[in-house]
Amino acid sequence: MNAIYDNTMLSVNGGPISGSAQNLSEGQASIEMRTIGSQETVSAGQYTGNVPITLANQ
Repeated sequence: MNAIYDNTMLSVNGGPISGSAQNLSEGQASIEMRTIGSQETVSAGQYTGNVPITLANQ
């Protein structure tokens, strides 16, 4: 899986994430971006550089 955030939107496997999550694997419907140290949810626009993203099927 290839996820890219360009300071505007997050795309997965070359396509934008939509409400139907059509470009995500079965069983994956949501993505949360969190900081590694505190596990706080990352606010939009908080980071401008490269941010590692972990995708997990919960």
